[in-house]
Amino acid sequence: MGSEAAVSRRNPFSIATRQTSLIADGGAQFQELRLSGSVAAQVEVLAETEAAKGLVLGNSSVLRTSGRGQWLALRARSCRSCYYRAVVYALNSREGCNATLTRTRGEWHSPHHPDFYPPGLHCFITILAPSGYRVLLRIPFLELPPANEPRCEHDSLEIGPLAGRGPRSVVLCGSRRNLTYLSLDERLSITFRSDPLLEAEGWTVKYEFVRLCRNETHSEASGRVCYPPGKSTSLLYSAPGDCHFALVMPLGYEVQLSFSTLQVSAARASSSCPDNFLEVSSGGTEHRFCGNWTGSADLSALRSAGNVMAIRVHLEEPPGSSKPLTLSAASLGFCATYDAVLVNQSLAEDCEFGWVSWGLHCYRVFNESLSWAKANDVCALQGGHLASVTTEDLQALLDAMLFSR
Repeated sequence: MGSEAAVSRRNPFSIATRQTSLIADGGAQFQELRLSGSVAAQVEVLAETEAAKGLVLGNSSVLRTSGRGQWLALRARSCRSCYYRAVVYALNSREGCNATLTRTRGEWHSPHHPDFYPPGLHCFITILAPSGYRVLLRIPFLELPPANEPRCEHDSLEIGPLAGRGPRSVVLCGSRRNLTYLSLDERLSITFRSDPLLEAEGWTVKYEFVRLCRNETHSEASGRVCYPPGKSTSLLYSAPGDCHFALVMPLGYEVQLSFSTLQVSAARASSSCPDNFLEVSSGGTEHRFCGNWTGSADLSALRSAGNVMAIRVHLEEPPGSSKPLTLSAASLGFCATYDAVLVNQSLAEDCEFGWVSWGLHCYRVFNESLSWAKANDVCALQGGHLASVTTEDLQALLDAMLFSR
């Protein structure tokens, strides 16, 4: 039997022993291998010869032990000119290289990274985001041999399901840097396989949860509306389709909107936008923007034609899953401030903002579906009571308040 070589890893729970020897005619038995600690282990035996059929290992060439079974013994029958290689390493947990990740953001590596990962791995990593979120995955480093294998039949990293047109998953190998992908929904699966032959530095993935675009209504006297809400994400990572932001002021007010940031596509600033665009509308008038308008002198403050202004963001599907998202699109989004501008003093006289003045009373519409008695209780909490319609003018006012929301 050949000599034994022990390799110490940076991870204190990681142990590796390798040896290669010629098995002569006759019976041969591997020496017993003992693992320190009580972590799980994997042992692989590889016969690199045409006579490998003479090597008997039972039902599988890969054997595992639990935390308590720390002793392993492998036996080989007579085999002329057979070589063997045994690799023993400790796994970091009872799950082995499998994991389920649920934190808001984090990172994960191939086993023993930045050292070489062991052969014979089959790892499953699942990233679970809350409902209404997606997983944004970044791969700063990936090194899986061989570099010139287009179909990744040896070592590979598979990721899916992904948003976009085309295949829902991507298989990676070779040498890659700085890739970005977006999950189709709140679940993203990563499968890592390494064959018995080659080892390499492996990979690193970083992830974060990004919220899907959701409709919002703003009714304060002034405020700020931005999407995405965080600086590290992009409109490109939102759900395809339409997302609506409504700015609703009381009757007697108009809305003034000013953009500090507006980049809805990678193209130049334009008002002819067939794909991704932002649209501002009020009273039948529409303004459509795409490209980068940030800092443009042509983008002045917009004024509503009534007490309501709508912002619509239209997004097409992101790039196909076989093509990672580009860094140039990472800053797509908009941010704007809005203010209520009083244009009819009589409708605001002696009433707090949010209420409409008429006669001797202040009126307000509440968006709740309640019985008569419960609605009256809500009004009482506001210091008032349910409105009584006594004139056609008052009915017209209440209708205008209802239909202008």
